[in-house]
Amino acid sequence: MISLLSYFGIAYNLKRFKPDLFEKGLIQMKQKRIDEQKIKFSWGKSVEELPEMSLQQYKSRCAEGAHLIVIDNVVHDVTDFIAEHPGGRALIKAYIGKDASQAFNETIYNHSQAARNELAGLRVAKLVSEEEYRKKTL
Repeated sequence: MISLLSYFGIAYNLKRFKPDLFEKGLIQMKQKRIDEQKIKFSWGKSVEELPEMSLQQYKSRCAEGAHLIVIDNVVHDVTDFIAEHPGGRALIKAYIGKDASQAFNETIYNHSQAARNELAGLRVAKLVSEEEYRKKTL
């Protein structure tokens, strides 16, 4: 409409935006819709929100019977997931009290994004060194 008015001299001195500004706007609108959808799901606590746990605390809790595993320095409580694990109970139980990062991330067991999303919901703490833990608790 504005172009037509310009043709008849009713609108003048028109400015044109760079095409990438429109692309940026489209991307922002898509992101807004994605963010609205994302709110509907539980994504687990972010790693930054998690409480800290020392290696000694981790080992003690596992010795007391907690079903915890570490993946990428994050402690996960797999108690309710053991029966659902696609690889079977034995596979996940083999990593309780251990660091399962390599098994989870390797090409043999390189887990899907769905598995990573499931794991995010099981986060309970971030693992820190004894020294780091003592500094922060004093």
